[in-house]
Amino acid sequence: MPYRYTDDVVKLYIPVSVIKDYHDHPEPYGDRMVTLINGMYTDVYEDEQGIFTLTNDLDLVEYIKSIGGVHARKR
Repeated sequence: MPYRYTDDVVKLYIPVSVIKDYHDHPEPYGDRMVTLINGMYTDVYEDEQGIFTLTNDLDLVEYIKSIGGVHARKR
């Protein structure tokens, strides 16, 4: 199945309950990488509101929104 992307970048907060593992980011500008319980992975950052990613991956956005009320905002 091909990846689905949008031109819009979304700031998407990731609930800790769906994070399976934390990993070091492979590049110097990243904070951390996470593997989610559904097998997806993404780079994440942290601010005062929680753990988030900046993404244009529609499958990731739809998954996080489907698990209940996680707010996604346009950057």
